Amino acid sequence: MWKFLFFMVFLLVGCGGDGGYYDMVPPEALEMREDFGGIAIADFNGDGLNDIAVGSETLEDRQLIDESVSIYFQHADSPGSFQAPRRFESLPGGSLTRVLVADDCQRDGLPDLITTNWSEGGFRVLINDPQQPGTFIPSVHYDVGTANSTFGRSHGVGDIDADGFDDVVIVNHDSVQWLAQDSQHLGTYKGPSLIGEGRDDVQLGDVNGDGLLDVVVLGVDGETSQSVLVYYNDTGSPGRFLTPHRLVISDYANYAGVADYDGDGRTDIAIFGNEVRMYELGPAFVVIFRQTQPGRFSRSNVTYTGGNAILTAFETAHLDDDRFPDLVIQEGPIIRIMESNALATPTLRLELTVPSDPESYSLGTGRLSIGDLNNDTLDDIAIIHSGLYVFFRRAGNELAFEEAVKLNTPL
Repeated sequence: MWKFLFFMVFLLVGCGGDGGYYDMVPPEALEMREDFGGIAIADFNGDGLNDIAVGSETLEDRQLIDESVSIYFQHADSPGSFQAPRRFESLPGGSLTRVLVADDCQRDGLPDLITTNWSEGGFRVLINDPQQPGTFIPSVHYDVGTANSTFGRSHGVGDIDADGFDDVVIVNHDSVQWLAQDSQHLGTYKGPSLIGEGRDDVQLGDVNGDGLLDVVVLGVDGETSQSVLVYYNDTGSPGRFLTPHRLVISDYANYAGVADYDGDGRTDIAIFGNEVRMYELGPAFVVIFRQTQPGRFSRSNVTYTGGNAILTAFETAHLDDDRFPDLVIQEGPIIRIMESNALATPTLRLELTVPSDPESYSLGTGRLSIGDLNNDTLDDIAIIHSGLYVFFRRAGNELAFEEAVKLNTPL
């Protein structure tokens, strides 16, 4: 419910609703601005350098004039710097792309884009043109429910039926479904198959170690998600799912993570959210369910992130050389990097902050993506918060990053 209300506020602001945001900025700021949605990092033009794709919309005097997927290509002769974005459609007629996943659907060595948009059900696939790498063919839409059932909540990409080709798993309002890729026509997908109930955030991973991808999704618990559901892929019949295993946290769950957080060789599940209080959400926290043996979990102690804002993005990454994953958490303009340990009780390692820009009137609900963005083999962090920024990792043994760099925009 909280996330839904937040999205509705953003929709009214981004699409020209009266009052609110517009009452707080000078009239000249309404002439032209750019807002942002999903984000993905990949080498889209095949030059050996990672680029950044974002969902974006341009508004002039409160009116929507363009919505697209924008790609910032790295300068080949100057790694770490980016060209002005090139725009490709993600939904004819306009709808901000909320979630972006890069995946080589056609097995041609070029990442394609799978997008979930704000106001249409299902998802879209933008195929990278092999004749012009880095150029995308107009998208194809796959319907998975009515427009107001998805709101661009979440989708995952992976080989669900173990046929060697990546499929799409998508969350609707109260359900999660999967669409198999047509192995005879790569880059196209068959009709949806219901997995079960689910909400907001979905993650794929081999939870029980049988070599098949399982589906981890937030539970449907009234107005808020207060649990996570583990749908095990049927070992004897890949693509069919067993009755879900429910893990309960009794607070507001916002995101889920799947990784070996305690380094014991078994897959664990993390839940990120906020304490539920009478009239507001309380401190942000992470809880990790450690897998003690296949299908059995032990809940860790609650670890507070140090913030009170609603978590807006999360990624699991290995930013250093140890066996414990790092949890990269975004709360508005702040990124907190927490490292797990053998007890699965993460500790804060580093805090990064996007600088305040009083001249920026762009919006963004908060998204981040991790990858090498200057060709030095070290992972960097791209983040959306009132604009598109990159934190470049510093070379050396210590985990440290340079100050955030704002990427150029066409405005």
